[in-house]
Amino acid sequence: MQNLFVYGTLLSSGIIKKLTGKTFSSKKAILHNFKRYCVKACDYPTITPRIGEKTIGLILKDVSDSSLKIIDFFEGEEYERKQVKGLLMTKKLPLLTIFGKRDQIYWMITNGI
Repeated sequence: MQNLFVYGTLLSSGIIKKLTGKTFSSKKAILHNFKRYCVKACDYPTITPRIGEKTIGLILKDVSDSSLKIIDFFEGEEYERKQVKGLLMTKKLPLLTIFGKRDQIYWMITNGI
């Protein structure tokens, strides 16, 4: 079981339930030193390391390996899971999150998101 930080489409518990057939306990969280970006010509975001920035999202707790495989399939080949540290109510936790693989496909969201 893993904790998974989500920051875009997967913030929807309905989407998570449709994908995995499960509901996960979740908490609001901050991932420091990462910036959320929109993927050019798409309607979903990605994150990339950026010192001093932060991304707000949720931590899904105790996600099974089988659910992670389904989520990986949903996210597609342009994304990969990486180990990071997130902040949950002032407590650092080891987490997994999903990043875009190619930086050149991103453009910054300029509306303060």
